[in-house]
Amino acid sequence: MKKLQIKISLLILVLLAVGLIQAAAQELPYWVKPWRDFAASQGDPAYKEWADRLCSPEAIKLGTEWAEWLGYNAVDIVAKDTKAPSIKPGLIITPENVKQYEKELRELFPYGFDWEVDRLTGTGIFANYNYTPLEMVIVPTTHQWNDRGYMEASKKYASQCRLDEKGNLQGWVAGIPFPKPKTALEIVHNYDRLTIMGDNLNSLPLGFGYYGRDGKQEREEKIELHWQNYVGRIKVPPFPVIPGFEDIYEKGSIVALYPYDLRGFAAVRTRYKDDKVEDSFITYIPSMRRIRRLAGSNTQDPLVGSDVTWEDWKGFWSKMSIHPATYELLGEAVVLCPSMNPKPIKY
Repeated sequence: MKKLQIKISLLILVLLAVGLIQAAAQELPYWVKPWRDFAASQGDPAYKEWADRLCSPEAIKLGTEWAEWLGYNAVDIVAKDTKAPSIKPGLIITPENVKQYEKELRELFPYGFDWEVDRLTGTGIFANYNYTPLEMVIVPTTHQWNDRGYMEASKKYASQCRLDEKGNLQGWVAGIPFPKPKTALEIVHNYDRLTIMGDNLNSLPLGFGYYGRDGKQEREEKIELHWQNYVGRIKVPPFPVIPGFEDIYEKGSIVALYPYDLRGFAAVRTRYKDDKVEDSFITYIPSMRRIRRLAGSNTQDPLVGSDVTWEDWKGFWSKMSIHPATYELLGEAVVLCPSMNPKPIKY
């Protein structure tokens, strides 16, 4: 009887130990748990999908490696910032309560991005641009990094990157050139080499809706968008360059599908790796049945008659060697980033 009791006791202890190990393995890092709890409290499928991705073992492992390599964590940085204590995850800001938070919101938004506050308060330049719901949901800080291919390429090639006497980037192959930037120009080059759509992009179709100040849709356009990186590839083989195209950085095309007055318009844009060479920009105009070559250095031209420009593609797309500018690092700050779509991008 005593032997049986001892065996049962040992079995219970073993089961408890296994249970503790499993619980420890399932415990989420502090920089992921807020998103899981927030998604559960909101009941929104888009939030849940994003939280599930952040909580996956691979995402946690990747985020941990990025934080260890760079030496910082976004959640920690935001937690130390105290200029807007009332702006917390779960807060929903509407026209009815915006006055209570207006001062803190304007301090948190980057310069020029406080248009949402204008719309909510009914004051400022964008007061009448009410074509989307007047509501702002504050979500948790996302400990978010680029994927593993981007990190591995950065670790492999960043040490050979440098700026020449004219400020042009030299030695870049793939990934982020300056993981720990010290100057404004290094930050600009990091942004310029940041991939926003993967190595290949095919959007079939991409729709644009154009709205007036009264919130009514005035026009809709649909295009096909195809884009490909030829160098600096980190997601889809071959890596890091497509053989035979070493001189091309990226190339893309658009084809207008709708409406009838645009249908058939096509454009092909090629960006060369050489900083001194302008983009090649060729268009086909169906009404004229002619091919026209446009100035590749102009990134402010609108896309297919819209208000969207090539510069809007990445926020900054001019070649720095062709359009030189002086960049100054003014400091660092925690900001509130507006996002119209919480759903993760799927490649």
